[in-house]
Amino acid sequence: MIKKIAFILFLFVQISFGQELSIDRQLTFYKLDTEDGLSNNLVRVIEQDTLGFMWIGTADGINRYDGNDFSVYRKENSGLTDNYLQNIVHNTNTGNLLIGSDGGFDLFNLEKNAFEHFSVENTILSNSVNSFAFTSSGTIYAGDFGIGIRVFENHKQTHIYKHDADDSQSLSSNEIIALKIQSDSLLWVGT
Repeated sequence: MIKKIAFILFLFVQISFGQELSIDRQLTFYKLDTEDGLSNNLVRVIEQDTLGFMWIGTADGINRYDGNDFSVYRKENSGLTDNYLQNIVHNTNTGNLLIGSDGGFDLFNLEKNAFEHFSVENTILSNSVNSFAFTSSGTIYAGDFGIGIRVFENHKQTHIYKHDADDSQSLSSNEIIALKIQSDSLLWVGT
């Protein structure tokens, strides 16, 4: 009998606290779409910069949202390499944004309010870039889908890591999906 009472009391406490927690954790959702100025409703990535702007990468360009209005950057009006965005990463070392698209790798310089494209001519990218990682010393790793991992120092490519079927220590695949630096010494790679 005492066990039943203790169990019922336990359930009562759990239900009471559970209901209180669910009320405290209610979220409010706001819809922002093309009717509000977003370039496309297919959102691929969202990132915030040091100034507080929200950057929204879509299938038709990158959108900077200031809390009221969108500024839309497309290949046609900004120097963005490609309109189909894969990833946006805020580089906390420089304050700039690293932008991966189906056309390669761009950097958005927040101070200059301008894009810098890393192109084949300056030996950087030519493929679909969908992941980035960077170290505190400024080294950037870019996951170039189908190519492997490209390594950059001072805006110059210094190395490419690729899958080699004859080398068990190489990448398991050149289809890089995710990158993450752990403590500036270990690079996690999702393929």
